[in-house]
Amino acid sequence: MSAQGVARRIESRWPAIVTILIVVIILECLPLRLRIMPVWFPEATAIVLLAPMLGVALTHKSVIVTIKRIFTYSFVLLCLVLVTLTLERLIEVIIIPTREKMGGVPLLASAAAIWVVNVLAFALLYWQVDRGGPDLRASAQEKPPDILFPETSSSIRKQYSFIDYLFYAYMSSTAFSPTEMFPESTRMKVFMMIQSLISLATIIIVAGRAINLLK
Repeated sequence: MSAQGVARRIESRWPAIVTILIVVIILECLPLRLRIMPVWFPEATAIVLLAPMLGVALTHKSVIVTIKRIFTYSFVLLCLVLVTLTLERLIEVIIIPTREKMGGVPLLASAAAIWVVNVLAFALLYWQVDRGGPDLRASAQEKPPDILFPETSSSIRKQYSFIDYLFYAYMSSTAFSPTEMFPESTRMKVFMMIQSLISLATIIIVAGRAINLLK
């Protein structure tokens, strides 16, 4: 083994699996008037996505890994579309007088759901994109970094896990700027701008209005 620690442990998929289940549960709990897809759609999506994810967790076969990557990207894209459209509907409820109004509690709960799904979806995206994904990060074939993490040593680099990417996504939605981790690639900067924009709109427009209604 080289000084760079080429032989690394295979990263657990269970945190990502739990994250997907949480996203599906949140989407299922949204008010019916805010749902974009049919009521059965979140469960069907979870089954389709979790099958290859569980396959990777148990076997790590290359074909299943490729399918998992495609399905993960598709799931993240779907989440972002649903979050954007749901946020649009909430803003319409607030600013259009002819729309049926929502109370402060359901409005605040819906805003919180959008914010959480936004964080979790981008955590999945960052986890799958950075350095080519978890499988390449566990090998000697990883790609150049999309996110610069603080190095623990000049010769030995820590192997980062899903929780690190979840923390990065969380900070992007709260501080709206990088903290100890920095976006390195152009695509990562674009992803972070999109995530921060969705979070900012959710907090300022929707959550702010909901808090005013609760006063």
